[in-house]
Amino acid sequence: MANSGANTNGSQFYINVANNTWLNGSYTVFGMTTTNYTVVQTISTVATNSANDKPLVDVVMDSVRITHLHTAAVGSTGSGVTASVYPNPCRGEFTIDLPAISTKVEITDMTGRVVYTTEIKGTLKVDLGKQGTGLYFVHLANINGSSAYKVVVQ
Repeated sequence: MANSGANTNGSQFYINVANNTWLNGSYTVFGMTTTNYTVVQTISTVATNSANDKPLVDVVMDSVRITHLHTAAVGSTGSGVTASVYPNPCRGEFTIDLPAISTKVEITDMTGRVVYTTEIKGTLKVDLGKQGTGLYFVHLANINGSSAYKVVVQ
């Protein structure tokens, strides 16, 4: 969310469909979409003014349901396992570049349900295309520690 300025009583809400790590610490994140991600994708394709990137037609959310999911608070955490996850967001298929030592990989959906698990070293190709769109968490663990990464499947 961005404030429109002092004494304006206005604000802007941003819906991100890309990994915008440069926003960390600068903007408040209110939540994430756990179902009906196609609505978010539709909003992201609304035509905008090229001069100010403002939608040509107002986008109005007439209702929002807020559900507390404790797993939603997991970010890219830990420092024990350094990996690269790309492309992110993806269409279901993505790659994880892992260390050259055996690493346990567990991928969960927003509800904490395990959708993929393996133990491997090096490069891993993952296909979550049949799991559906949404946010997934990649949990990595090896003798050096553990880390978690987020992956958005569009």
